Amino acid sequence: MARQRSPDREKAKEMYINSNGQMKLKDIAAQLGFKDSQIRKWKSQDKWDDELKGALPKIMVTLLLLKKMIEQKKNLLMK
Repeated sequence: MARQRSPDREKAKEMYINSNGQMKLKDIAAQLGFKDSQIRKWKSQDKWDDELKGALPKIMVTLLLLKKMIEQKKNLLMK
């Protein structure tokens, strides 16, 4: 059975997201009592920056590309 995630992991993410990515990871680490390397690892694994950028999930990107391709083929057929 997998270990349960640390609630501090979510706190760290929340602190980072609420600051719009402006809060330094070492400051988050100091407040939560972790090494900054641990916070950096969580940030990388959980892709915090993607949430700030509003990145679409891969499936949505794929669906949008398919929709665009279908529209292009329809336009070619109509000509």
